[in-house]
Amino acid sequence: MRLWVPEHADEAALDELDAEGQWQGVRASRYEETTNLAGTGRLTNLPEGWLQTLQRAWHCDQATASVVATENDGPTSKYLFAMPLRDREKVFAILMLIRGPLYGKYSQGDVAMFESIAWRSAIPLLKSRLYQEIERVHEQKNRIHSMLDHQLRNPL
Repeated sequence: MRLWVPEHADEAALDELDAEGQWQGVRASRYEETTNLAGTGRLTNLPEGWLQTLQRAWHCDQATASVVATENDGPTSKYLFAMPLRDREKVFAILMLIRGPLYGKYSQGDVAMFESIAWRSAIPLLKSRLYQEIERVHEQKNRIHSMLDHQLRNPL
């Protein structure tokens, strides 16, 4: 997240669906010293314009790689960039960058660079999810083997 903030955006958020279908996120802000980890349900705390941009990114198809939007609710405009991260065709996370007037609108070059970095960042996230799934299955296998071992030794 520190790659994005403060070099390319004022704020960045990576929201991911966990195994239970709850949102968990990591958020970085140029106005804070450290990256904050947010708990589940963080999407309810976001401004309405950000939520709408996230929803559009969640539902965009494969041909539309990202969503660029402008929010004019406050005294200054904010420029939003949201990109769904996919595992094959299924979206598992959304990366969102928020800029103020200091950086200005997203250019085509910005969008291309952000998409490239985001796709490269998605690979470790996918590997992490797969590793967690492997660990879960391995733990289940060990429990079954332990139960079978106990049941088979008991009669002997």
